[in-house]
Amino acid sequence: MLMDPLRVYVVWATSRAGAEDPGRRLARALRSQLDVLGMIRDGIGFRIPVRQRSRGWRPGSTPRPIDLAAARWNVVVVVEDDIMRVRPGWGKYVAEIAAQMTARGGADLLLPVMTSSGDSLPAMADLQAIRAPSPDDSGTEEAWGRWLRRVTLYAMAVIWAHQRSARLGNEAAAGVQKGDGAARQQDARKITVFLSHAKKDGEGAAKLIERFRRVAPTKDEVGVNSIDMYFDAYDTVAGASYSEQFRKAIKDGALLSIVTDAYHGRPWCMWELLSAKEFRSPILLWDMSHRGTLRSFPYLGNVPVVRTPDVKYTIGSAGIPEELDVERISDAEIERVLLALLSEAMRMEVWTAHAEALVKAGGMPSTTVVCARPPELADLAHQCASGPKTIVYPDPPIGLHEQKLLANAFPQLALMPLSEVPS
Repeated sequence: MLMDPLRVYVVWATSRAGAEDPGRRLARALRSQLDVLGMIRDGIGFRIPVRQRSRGWRPGSTPRPIDLAAARWNVVVVVEDDIMRVRPGWGKYVAEIAAQMTARGGADLLLPVMTSSGDSLPAMADLQAIRAPSPDDSGTEEAWGRWLRRVTLYAMAVIWAHQRSARLGNEAAAGVQKGDGAARQQDARKITVFLSHAKKDGEGAAKLIERFRRVAPTKDEVGVNSIDMYFDAYDTVAGASYSEQFRKAIKDGALLSIVTDAYHGRPWCMWELLSAKEFRSPILLWDMSHRGTLRSFPYLGNVPVVRTPDVKYTIGSAGIPEELDVERISDAEIERVLLALLSEAMRMEVWTAHAEALVKAGGMPSTTVVCARPPELADLAHQCASGPKTIVYPDPPIGLHEQKLLANAFPQLALMPLSEVPS
């Protein structure tokens, strides 16, 4: 039987049949992000199944057990509230999940989400929870939407960090050496989002970036502290090479490119993006262009792009350039962009671990490189510099015209979609 690389389960105690409980809403939100996750090409993508457990088949019973052995890794999100705490059997049900995870040696993650105050279930008493007071009964759909985006952001970043730590820990234990510089941080606690932007566009971009830092500041909102925003001079340490600090942040996390008109011509922006491709880091382009550019940077391609509709710039005058009007960009839009970036980071992390396991099981040569994006010239320039390589990449196979271009540039290159790796 084919084993899923990763499964996500959302567990909650339903208040009544069909009720729109926080757990049901969160399961739906995670499914919309993960169960259709990936770079869809010709109808083929990479998905992470999201399943749920909320009530038993008989009144008063707990749900059916979770078979952790059905996936290589599992994440169980337990949405804990007063209903779960008082219902008989739920403490034991969660404790059995925790015991299974312990027996599997750390391959899985138990993630509590506390929607009301009170003591945690004994099995989760020592775990830091996502504290997310849910909107009250009179909460609007707008309030629920904001709650869901914040909790989903928090949970996805935690899951990414767990998967990254597990994969890099396995590579270190196996003595795997990566040919792209210094070792990555093995014990990832958060995801670092490197904010790549062009200062020439004015203070607007900087003000927008500062909004990312306050992604959940108020007392009654969900705090998203599983994401670190890296903004050049604000996050570099004096006395150390800022370029090396930039490279480490890009290598250990993901790159968000805020693509304004000036972005294409800024050398530092291009260096940041090429560094992310060298390290095979997740990249998302946030298209904020206004009037256009005379020359687009040729290596912006092959990554996801999101666009904010109706981007507005202030009216400039002599000696005063136009600036991005950040007041017209809502918090919901910022959260939407971050969710798109985290979806790409999750896809790449889980797909890479899955592909590396299949490559190892298939007895592929040591010159095999796993690339979580369909390869292009900027990716291959680094990978093929040290000799012949076999590049394993996501299905479906790239087109014949692309294969011909890459073969002309790298005659010793072999391209192989994951489905063709020997089983």
